[in-house]
Amino acid sequence: MRTVIIAIAASLLAACADHPLRVYVETDTGPAWLFQHDVGERTKQVAEAAAAIWGGTTFENVTIHWVDQVVGHCGAGQDSAHVIGCTETTVGDTFHHDEVHIYVSVWAPCPEATALPHEVGHVSVDKGGHTNPDWCSGDFWNAMIAALDGLTPGDASCAHAIQEWYSESLEQTYCR
Repeated sequence: MRTVIIAIAASLLAACADHPLRVYVETDTGPAWLFQHDVGERTKQVAEAAAAIWGGTTFENVTIHWVDQVVGHCGAGQDSAHVIGCTETTVGDTFHHDEVHIYVSVWAPCPEATALPHEVGHVSVDKGGHTNPDWCSGDFWNAMIAALDGLTPGDASCAHAIQEWYSESLEQTYCR
């Protein structure tokens, strides 16, 4: 009995402890990069590059889920049929955890050209909203494009997709 109690107490303490970035692929379909052995490291690399532009974060207690469907459970006030990224933050007395769900299209040539850098903005500076003026700054998104493009030198399809994705970011309803 004593062993069980100690094991339960240890499990509860571990649940509240900080953990590094976790990455889960929760789909059987998607672009080839999603199924590479280094998808976790590549996701982290993109997230860290985006965080540097947003102003930084440590990614302690952050879990990223790559999924194959729109993320309809998030995005209050938006057409949920079009929500492709969602960051939900849970804060308790002794913990803080961010769950990030990102829809990845089979057409996304690289993780840089997904909603990941956008969702990093929610993890880093703007939990649950788009109130930071950078969301609608062309200069900000040009810096983001340059940082992300630098991760995939020579990959023209990725570079084009990054440019297209973030140019569309300035057209979102929260920027009008």
